[in-house]
Amino acid sequence: MDAKSKVTGKQELVTIPMVSTASDFEKAISSKGTWIIALTKNLSIDKNLVVNGEYKSDKNIVERKIALYSQNKANKITARFTLAIPKLIIDSPQTSIEHGIFKGDIYVTSKNFQLIDTIVEGNVYFTTNEAKSTFKMDAKSKVTGKQELISSRKATPNVGNTVSIVSTTAAFEEAISSKGTWFIAIAKNLTSGKDIIERKIDLYS
Repeated sequence: MDAKSKVTGKQELVTIPMVSTASDFEKAISSKGTWIIALTKNLSIDKNLVVNGEYKSDKNIVERKIALYSQNKANKITARFTLAIPKLIIDSPQTSIEHGIFKGDIYVTSKNFQLIDTIVEGNVYFTTNEAKSTFKMDAKSKVTGKQELISSRKATPNVGNTVSIVSTTAAFEEAISSKGTWFIAIAKNLTSGKDIIERKIDLYS
């Protein structure tokens, strides 16, 4: 920058996690991860995962991006990658999956989920009307399976067979039953008049 130039805002280094392993990906999409997750190669993960937490980009905009591609300094895409996960729950607002292939089923609990130049080889399920009505995908994107709103009792698969994410009282009652799971994560405010006996109930995302 020359002497005549000026930046009125911040000048800072933005760190983008380059993900090449299942453990790195799981950490990056967690509530203690980062707003952008960039793959460096094809990645196959054999357990269900949750994209969790609310993040702001370097432009101070609430969003979460899973980049299934690499690019050069001119922002030209140089490679596209495939991400395979049995079931991926999108619980971060403004999440997008971009410029690659996702193999598996996606369960959307948050608003404004987007597919950008991405093929989903599987189904996209929505747990709320808001999640479904705010979903967008561009003309280059495609979902090979279903796109539908289903009940939370079906749309919230266990993560690692230990966690249930619930957004209705019916799903909550099932999760805390003798056939439920030990860890119940609530995706929205709920009111229930029934007693709760035991297990961990997570009232945060």
